[in-house]
Amino acid sequence: MERSRNFLYILAVMIVVFLYYTVLVPKIVPKLQPRPSHTAAPSPSKSEDSSITAASPTPAPSARPSASPAPTPVPTPAPSATPRPEPKRLKVSSPLIEMGFTSEGAAVTSCVFRIPPPELRKKGYRPYYAPDAPKKEPMPLLAVLREGHTSYRLMFNKSSDPEDLSSLADDDTVYEVKREGPLSVAFIGRRGDLLIEKRYTLSPDSYDVRLEVRFTNAGSQPVRLSYALLAPAGVVPEGIENLRGTLAFNTATLAKGSRLHAIDDYPARKLPEDGSFQIFRPVEDGEIDWIAVTSHFFGLFLDPDRNVPVIAAFARTFAPQPALARRLPTYNAAMKNIEAGVVMKPIDLEPGGNVAHKFFSLPAPKYGKILSRYEGREYVRVVKLGFFGMVARLILYLLEAINFVVGNYGLAIIILTILIQLALHPLTKKQYESMFKMQKLQPLIKEAQKRFKKDQKKLGEVTMAIYQHTGVNPLGGCLPMLVQLPIFFALYSAFYSCIELRQASFLWIHDLSGPERLPLGTALPLLGNTINILPFLMTAVWFIQQSTTPKPTDPNQQATHRIMKFLPFVFFFLFYNLPSGLVLYWFVRNLVYIVETLRIKAGLRRKEESGELNFSRITLDQILRELKQTAKKRMRKP
Repeated sequence: MERSRNFLYILAVMIVVFLYYTVLVPKIVPKLQPRPSHTAAPSPSKSEDSSITAASPTPAPSARPSASPAPTPVPTPAPSATPRPEPKRLKVSSPLIEMGFTSEGAAVTSCVFRIPPPELRKKGYRPYYAPDAPKKEPMPLLAVLREGHTSYRLMFNKSSDPEDLSSLADDDTVYEVKREGPLSVAFIGRRGDLLIEKRYTLSPDSYDVRLEVRFTNAGSQPVRLSYALLAPAGVVPEGIENLRGTLAFNTATLAKGSRLHAIDDYPARKLPEDGSFQIFRPVEDGEIDWIAVTSHFFGLFLDPDRNVPVIAAFARTFAPQPALARRLPTYNAAMKNIEAGVVMKPIDLEPGGNVAHKFFSLPAPKYGKILSRYEGREYVRVVKLGFFGMVARLILYLLEAINFVVGNYGLAIIILTILIQLALHPLTKKQYESMFKMQKLQPLIKEAQKRFKKDQKKLGEVTMAIYQHTGVNPLGGCLPMLVQLPIFFALYSAFYSCIELRQASFLWIHDLSGPERLPLGTALPLLGNTINILPFLMTAVWFIQQSTTPKPTDPNQQATHRIMKFLPFVFFFLFYNLPSGLVLYWFVRNLVYIVETLRIKAGLRRKEESGELNFSRITLDQILRELKQTAKKRMRKP
């Protein structure tokens, strides 16, 4: 009974409260306009309040009047009965890119690469297609991946500290649209007393995009302008391997008096994911020159003009909304994306005063031939070629030149491999001859080991005397391999990081910059639904290559030789998911090496038959006599 009375009492109170707020309050209390919020939550979702501040246009009364009132933040216009205009969407196209715009925030909603006309292809501009539709759909670079997360949008800071990014609020003003020609569009809007004009201009013969933002104080009181420009927000990942790992945020800073940029790279996994922005300040006496968000093969650069008072850069990751991200060719449920921008130093605008800030932006492929045209900006340094970058660039130049002649990157890789092996042929020949001679000298070395097994110092002297007498370098077999390593790592960087091989086809391979991934139609253990054929061919040829290598007779070297037999298996797993262009290089390299060694082996046999390499005539006693004579000569010298 007690529980029943308590329940009825709570139910009665709830009914009274409900009737009070739904029936009585609307009749006795006048409707009040909602007050704008003073804070903006630092969440990835769009802020409900995009005002700069909630201050009134009229300064608050004070006990002591002031002759010149202090600058006040820009007011938010009071809500009216006028319905909010519907945002307009439009597109502006140049011969190379197509950009989508929205009048809400005068921001960019999309950017797609177009198929260049023939006159621009002659200048090095290429078509780029989506990963899932080679040679069909153009590659998208920018997309809206979360509601309200558009690119090139303004964000106003309500905090007195411009580096306090927790109070950033999006500009959700619906602008008027003014087309100014086929390559230019202007947006005009108003936030309280602040008139804003944003003008985008595309280039007719490059990827360049120029943005000018002009602010005018149309009120009667001074206004403090504190804002940030966010660009980009939603670079479409390439999706070759790790969707999250292919995206990165880059900052380029210039120290005072320096012309070389200090470029820092921050992968998406190193940026905050809780909705807060991470701020990046320039070095002391330095300045942030530009920022970029890059995917595996593409990127968007934002480069403010010198007179723009940039004080810091900022970035964060966010999780795309599945309903929007599913449209991407590289959609993955676990994918993350990056939005980044630059923060401006606050500016005080007097009544009637205005200020214009200009920004240069470049949505472009990470193609060295294009990025290197922007001298002094060093955009090309976002193409990471590693420690052997100079060798990788040389290889790319050769590959480009060969491809220009043969018209196919697969054939160009084969020809390049043959040229590299021809250049290394003297070292390869020396390596094989050294291994062959070492094999023939094993009986003599074994005899020395038996005779001087208790005197290791003497054994070392005799062994070196044998090598000197026969002209054999025991390290001669290692030198060619040491030379091959820088070439291999340079090729890996070139084939994996450079866009030249993207979607370049050869025989059954559709993309030389990634694994083959031929569909199987069924799932197999370890392999999954796809298979890569080249790693199998490379491993088989490697085993054949090992059969042409001289087998050592020394027990220690025999152990090493047995270990080397398993090396093709190890490299099979290492190469399986590497770019097929690199696997093709190693496959052809092994084939060429087999042909080389067979020719070298035939030449050595002819020398052996003629007696030129007949080491059986050399005896250990002869080596010991020469060693004694050498010691006596040293003793006679003063």
